[in-house]
Amino acid sequence: KAGLMPDCWLDKSVKIKKFQGVIFRESEPEGDVKFLRPSDVRCKLEELIG
Repeated sequence: KAGLMPDCWLDKSVKIKKFQGVIFRESEPEGDVKFLRPSDVRCKLEELIG
């Protein structure tokens, strides 16, 4: 996703970091909150295409 070469991690000056987030969706503003797995999240374009 970063557009790097496949072997960039071999360069000693490269630092690889990761992050983790919490994904949630409200049914409506101030409504019920549903926590999602990353595999459950679809972007709006994917929803339109089907």
